[in-house]
Amino acid sequence: MSVDVPAGISDGQRIRISGRGHAGERGGPAGDLYVQVRVKDDPRFVRDGNDLLTVVDVAAPLAALGTTIRRADARRARRGGGPGRDSARRDQGPAREGMPSLRRGRPGDVRVVINVVIPRRLSKHQRDLLEELSGTITPENLSSDEGMFSKLKRALGG
Repeated sequence: MSVDVPAGISDGQRIRISGRGHAGERGGPAGDLYVQVRVKDDPRFVRDGNDLLTVVDVAAPLAALGTTIRRADARRARRGGGPGRDSARRDQGPAREGMPSLRRGRPGDVRVVINVVIPRRLSKHQRDLLEELSGTITPENLSSDEGMFSKLKRALGG
């Protein structure tokens, strides 16, 4: 028997197939067959409702300068993007790229969380460049208009 599985179905949901279950008693009609769906995980994404989340590692210097990440599951990393920052804007209009909705609602989004990575195992030249840069950093380079509560909320994923 083949079963049509609708796009956007979630792990654990059931599909009812009318009249394909056990035969009814005393010649009655057959019952319904229920198929419980198991959705295989994709290592690139975590599902949140109809949204798909992915994490992309970006080296700290690239995050400070801004860069373009060329991957099918990522968006542009903005200048000054910090750790845990969701850099994907919600798609506008009908071309949304998340999971389709089972109930004819709008599809979800693909959201990219930027994970700023501090480079390790630096060459002598790279270390010299970073030391030169660190000598030029001023408090103005580190300041933001964001308050303590907002920083904590962002850091805790809220």
